[in-house]
Amino acid sequence: MYIILSIITFFVLIKLLSMVAMMWKTNGIYMLPHIIVLILSLFLLSSCEKDEVLNEICVNGDCSAYFTVPYQQDSSGYFHVKLDYSGEHDPYFIIEAYATAVVSEYRYNDTSVVEAEFKGDKTLKVLIADHLNSYEIIPVVQETSIYLSGNSDTLFGRRTVGPIPPSMIGDTLNVNAEIFWDAGMQSKFKNYSLKFIIE
Repeated sequence: MYIILSIITFFVLIKLLSMVAMMWKTNGIYMLPHIIVLILSLFLLSSCEKDEVLNEICVNGDCSAYFTVPYQQDSSGYFHVKLDYSGEHDPYFIIEAYATAVVSEYRYNDTSVVEAEFKGDKTLKVLIADHLNSYEIIPVVQETSIYLSGNSDTLFGRRTVGPIPPSMIGDTLNVNAEIFWDAGMQSKFKNYSLKFIIE
């Protein structure tokens, strides 16, 4: 808004200056009203304040996230995922994501818009039509975004990982989580890395 007002005022001032110069040259027109308008325009331009832009978009001044899984983490940062393969279907596990909310000025209908998108480095070959011997390659970690929600300063969401076939036992799974804090032109992205060993 400040920039638009400044541009308009600048062009008005140029026009007024040219009119005053022309009047001064012809010396026959009373110039007082034009000089008053010129002075008022200069005063308004100098008194305009730039709209305040919020530097902090998240509560407590820090856009951050963390993740929990129900498994032990070793000194190298790997979570050891112990799965139960005794059921009828291949097992899966859950990653819980927590992120700070955005400040009220950047909320939509009083709701923070914070998304998490997960990507893993493993895929599965899944049979989709036995009689045609047809397969589909799908990611182990579903690659759609989830919205984090909550009524407090910390938002919450879950991502299901799997199914994990027995062929992945002993293998590693690296998951990248990208968190997006929607704050219009001030929006932020942060990437986090999670490492798993399937057992």
